[in-house]
Amino acid sequence: MPKSKGLYTYFMGYLSIGFANKVGVTFIPRIDPLALLSNMQIPEWGIDWLKQEQVALMAALFAH
Repeated sequence: MPKSKGLYTYFMGYLSIGFANKVGVTFIPRIDPLALLSNMQIPEWGIDWLKQEQVALMAALFAH
């Protein structure tokens, strides 16, 4: 039994590090702008720029 408990502890540690990395790399960068911009008043030129950002991103993807 001690070997399986050691393996289980190692596996859970490895899993938790992988989960923490996934949260740090994917979840936080997606939530931070939402949290920061939700309380801000964006000027009209900023809204126009954000509308064009989607077109620029798709054009860059298709050009590649």
